[in-house]
Amino acid sequence: MRLGTIELFCADVHDTRDFYLNVLGFASVEEDDTIQLSLGTICLTLKQGRQKQPGPYECTRTALVLLASNRPALLISLKEMEIPHQFDDADPPGILVQDPDRRWIHIVEPC
Repeated sequence: MRLGTIELFCADVHDTRDFYLNVLGFASVEEDDTIQLSLGTICLTLKQGRQKQPGPYECTRTALVLLASNRPALLISLKEMEIPHQFDDADPPGILVQDPDRRWIHIVEPC
């Protein structure tokens, strides 16, 4: 068995698509009735959903964890795009951002 894709249900699939493409560097794979994105071997399928997930990172039920060795450049981009972010208490600290649906994304150094 292997992971096929991760489905994300979104209040606005186009806002969410733009965030993953422009902020996190995903690539658009295909767009028919569904939007599919990829980052390396990770595949996301964006589908129309109902509501945004509220709550702080510590209370969330799921989060996407991305490995990034270019975190200083990413921090500059987040500030330039005025994307709210925070840090966890790890050493070195991970970066926490939320997508347009308030889904948490945890960006950490690769092992």
